[in-house]
Amino acid sequence: MAGIFAQFGTIAASSSQIEYELIFICNDVQRFRAAYTKYGAGRYVGLTIGNEVQDSVGNIMAKVYSVRGYLKSVGVQTPVSTVHTWVDIRNNPALCGADFVGANAHAFFDGGVNSGQAGSFLYNTVKPALQAACPGKKIYITESGWPSRGGNNRNAVASVPDEHNAISSINCARS
Repeated sequence: MAGIFAQFGTIAASSSQIEYELIFICNDVQRFRAAYTKYGAGRYVGLTIGNEVQDSVGNIMAKVYSVRGYLKSVGVQTPVSTVHTWVDIRNNPALCGADFVGANAHAFFDGGVNSGQAGSFLYNTVKPALQAACPGKKIYITESGWPSRGGNNRNAVASVPDEHNAISSINCARS
């Protein structure tokens, strides 16, 4: 999975960095296109535009569709989407409109589960919610984990042993 990060906070502010037009010689879409040409289509399962970008769903998806349209017009067939938190996707199904769904899901932030329940949370809570919001779409959990330190969140304890337990739970739940 390749990604283009909107480094300036919003899609509008990051547009020149993301944009595929040849206004800037070295922009991120052209870098991806060059890598696609160099390494081949089989290397990439997807390209994401933004990661939890704090912008309107309309602006985010307009950029996704624009980049996807351009890449298809030059022969790049890699699926294109965006990445957001699973809760934002569930609450804004327009984020499901691209080629796949990229969702960040951290059980810790739910607060209702302990580290040993992290995998179950992903596969019994997050995945069904996303399947309901985005029927028929391929879903990738693009980010997950557990903090090793910091404050606790109700039932969720931030510690090295809990981080290890959560990662093991996530890995085992996927098996």
